[in-house]
Amino acid sequence: MLKMLLRPFFSTILIGVNLDAKVCSLKIVVIKNHRIKSTINKEFKIVDKELPVEAAKMIKSYKRKYPFTYLSAMSKTYNQGLANCSKKSQLIQFGINPKTSHIVEMPNHWVFYIQNLAIDENRVKYIRALGLDFLFSPFAIVYENIKAKLSKKIKLYVLQERGSMTLFVANDVGVYFGGFFMIGGELEQSDEENAIMEVRSLKELSELDSILGSLDELNEIGELEDLDEELIRKEFVPEEVDSQKQKEAEKTRLEGLKDLARASNALEVLTNSINEFYSNPIYNAQFIESIVILDTYGITEQALDHIRNAIMLDIKVQPINIPDALIELAKAELHAQG
Repeated sequence: MLKMLLRPFFSTILIGVNLDAKVCSLKIVVIKNHRIKSTINKEFKIVDKELPVEAAKMIKSYKRKYPFTYLSAMSKTYNQGLANCSKKSQLIQFGINPKTSHIVEMPNHWVFYIQNLAIDENRVKYIRALGLDFLFSPFAIVYENIKAKLSKKIKLYVLQERGSMTLFVANDVGVYFGGFFMIGGELEQSDEENAIMEVRSLKELSELDSILGSLDELNEIGELEDLDEELIRKEFVPEEVDSQKQKEAEKTRLEGLKDLARASNALEVLTNSINEFYSNPIYNAQFIESIVILDTYGITEQALDHIRNAIMLDIKVQPINIPDALIELAKAELHAQG
């Protein structure tokens, strides 16, 4: 109670963090007197699927300096989902034990849930950042971003990340089907291989600097005056080092190939899920008229075309930023708390 009374006299810090494949996205918003004083956006590289040390240090510095700092993240686990039912007791027919799950009831007779053990599994990822304050469901994130746009048409909404996807079938009457899926695990191995190649390239660069340094010294004493400098560089400098544009083009090409592979994995999930929705009588399925992809990272046109050609449904893309969405949910949660 005392903490709530003191809150208006201090800045409120809202931090949204999202761990997606090899990228940690962080957004920090400083609020005082209901006004945003400052905003920070950062990205860090993830190693070993852990919250990066640099990100943890930044979060800890705010938590130690400001007593009203709130860290939010999105739950990422197979042990969560949604169901088209109005009572917790009805979850049994979906194979969910209400006694071992945290359940949130929503308008229009649907619920989303997460197993209690999975909550702890998500929270432990943020121990090095002094703990998590809010853990939000991906289904809540999807719903909050589409509820104002729902129509009579049933659509399949897909929250698409590099490493996961969340499915959400709904219209303005109700929510009928959903699921959370991890994808692209094998794609991350190629990142590790690329990292090894980068280390090798750095070693080559170091050796190259040593060679060129020696050549410069020899030039100074006149021993290489008659040699063509360009010929020396062609002899010792690899093409990939000599051409930064070529390296960038190759990086873009590899990212495109990776996204195409990711799209193939996503397509398999979409196909199996749509078949499950239509074939299982528990869902009382109606026809899905189109797909809306909530794009978190910038899916390539080639990847989209690959999905379009196989699914044969109209597909639209809508950008979404997970840390932004987390901060909006945290604002709503704090407002509800008073």
